[in-house]
Parts: sequence; C-alpha cells; structure tokens
Amino acid sequence: MVAACSICYALVTRWVDRLGRNYEDVSDNIRAFMRRGVVIKTVINGMTFDGATKDPMTQAVRDALIGFLAALSQAQAKANKEAQRAGIAHAKASTDRV
Repeated sequence: MVAACSICYALVTRWVDRLGRNYEDVSDNIRAFMRRGVVIKTVINGMTFDGATKDPMTQAVRDALIGFLAALSQAQAKANKEAQRAGIAHAKASTDRV
C-alpha cells in the first residue's frame, strides 16, 4: 500500500481501518506513510496524522492515538466477522426449517 503512494503529500481515508487488516497493518502503514512525509486525514471525524511534528508531547499523543485507533479497528473488524458468521448461521437455520 505504501509503495503505491510514491508522490503523495496527503492521504485522505474514510477511517484508519481502511489502511490495514489488523492492528499491526494499520499502525505500520500509518507510520510508513508519515516517514515518507505523507499527512493522513480521516473523513469520519477529521483526524490528521502528521509525521512532521517535532514536539515530544505531541508525538506521544499522536502515537498513542494511532495505537488506540488501530486496536479499535481490529476489534471492529472482529465484531463484523462474528456478526457476519451469526447472520449466515441464522440464514442457514431459517432455510433448513422451510
């Protein structure tokens, strides 16, 4: 994903969960983009992740937020998969009764 953005200055995404499949993918991709100087902006709540900041406190808050949002994205993906499995099981059970 990062290689596809060789001349990017900003990456606008719906939400950080679009940047990977799990915690590691999301956080690694965000950090890789920031190392290349790409600013990441989210549409859902207007968050901006910028690697250019030099203030240690701002960096710490940004990194903690990236970790939290990456974990939240992974948890949401897991919940979606479980709901999908439950829906499929329910549909199969309903079909079997007919």
